[in-house]
Amino acid sequence: MTPNQYGERVRELVRDAQVFLPQSNFRNVDSLVEHGEPVEGMVSLAWLIVNDDGRVPMPMIKLIREYTQAWLEADDLPPNLESHGLRACWELRSGIGGIPRDMEDRTMTTFTKGDKVSWNTPQGSTHGTVEEKRVKDFEFDGQHFTASSDEPAYIVKSEKTGAKAAHKGSALTKK
Repeated sequence: MTPNQYGERVRELVRDAQVFLPQSNFRNVDSLVEHGEPVEGMVSLAWLIVNDDGRVPMPMIKLIREYTQAWLEADDLPPNLESHGLRACWELRSGIGGIPRDMEDRTMTTFTKGDKVSWNTPQGSTHGTVEEKRVKDFEFDGQHFTASSDEPAYIVKSEKTGAKAAHKGSALTKK
């Protein structure tokens, strides 16, 4: 595998992981990968999964280990990483298992301006309103987001603080 192919596979894996973990926590992972440090990005992703008590498809965890094994010692990754693996999955861009079956309805839901929604943050569940739907890649609050008509992103406004955030539809739940 060439360095460019490796970098693209790591980027796909990181994009797929964003379906399962709070988007706001990916800045460090994205920055490392985009600035030519994919191995460090994978390590950061692994610790993000464990520290957020996230659940990702087991094949994703196996790829994190595979993509880092040539450069790292096994103990550089969290020892309990496998305990965060999901078994029942669908396939995503990276060709690995993806969306768990119990999330299928959430990922197929579309939202319109004014919809009341909730989403997870490191501080817990947040509630708010959909402000805007995006179907093209965009920048928001200094972070790059990918979006398409098949996988739109949404700008949401917190009802508690009034702060706005961008999330994939799969991260939102209609209230």
